Amino acid sequence: MSVDATSYYDTLTSSSSSSSSSVVYSDDSSSSLTADDFLALLTTQLQNQDPTNPMDNAEMVSQMNQYTMVEQLSEISGQLETLTETAAASSGMDYLGKEVVVEGSSVVKSGDSVTSLAFEVGDDASAVVANIYDSSGNIVDTVTMTDIASGTVSLSWDGTDSDGNEVDDGTYYASVASIDDDGKYTSLTTSVSRTVTGVSSTSDGVVLTLDDGSEVNALNVSYVGYQS
Repeated sequence: MSVDATSYYDTLTSSSSSSSSSVVYSDDSSSSLTADDFLALLTTQLQNQDPTNPMDNAEMVSQMNQYTMVEQLSEISGQLETLTETAAASSGMDYLGKEVVVEGSSVVKSGDSVTSLAFEVGDDASAVVANIYDSSGNIVDTVTMTDIASGTVSLSWDGTDSDGNEVDDGTYYASVASIDDDGKYTSLTTSVSRTVTGVSSTSDGVVLTLDDGSEVNALNVSYVGYQS
């Protein structure tokens, strides 16, 4: 005998709505059928079934088994989700204390120490120009590099302004562009090297906190190594 997977639930629902018996449900915004709801509907159906046309026992047992399987699968799904989140957080801990390379343009000055950044030059460039900005968006210095071959290039700034005066400690930002032989400017994407100081698990995945205070998704890390 074939069994419609929804027929029994529909029968229970329709019978309970037309019954004069009182069935109390929890005031919950969820529309899913809980075990208590299922038993309440089943009891109502049994109480109000037509004696001349009683419920088919085989169908009732089949539907109860199907509901039990769905409930068990739902529980397993929840457990797997918890395990996945736990595994993600655990794997994220491996980043702690390590050096990572991520896309970014910040340059941090602390005393005599100034962090560097890198960029990729696709074709040979006659020059590369990097403007250094403060947190207010003002240009404090411009670094020019000439005769740059294609490949990965590292940019180091000495932490001084255009007049050669040492700037205050803090975070600055670089905008880099290459210039070809025809004078055409091409903006370049920069990356920075930072040390991971914290790890958190979010709905978007593992998020790393870096030593400059910024945060980045672990999926956006292009390199992982030990801090030198």
